[in-house]
Amino acid sequence: MMKKYRKMRVSVLVSVVILGVLSIGNQKYKEYQQRKKIAEITEALKLVAVNLNKGNQALQYLNTYEKTVQKVINAVK
Repeated sequence: MMKKYRKMRVSVLVSVVILGVLSIGNQKYKEYQQRKKIAEITEALKLVAVNLNKGNQALQYLNTYEKTVQKVINAVK
């Protein structure tokens, strides 16, 4: 009778340990996935920033060109 009770107690303890390990592993995996997603989003935002900066530089060039054209037109008048 004692052996049966002891076996049951050990199996319950092992089950609790397994559940604990699985729970911790699942939590760590979720944290890893979050870090991975944040890294992907950060990389995408860097690309957006680079392209926005290129667009701003192009607009500055066009603005300078437009001012120069206006000066030439005004000088000819």
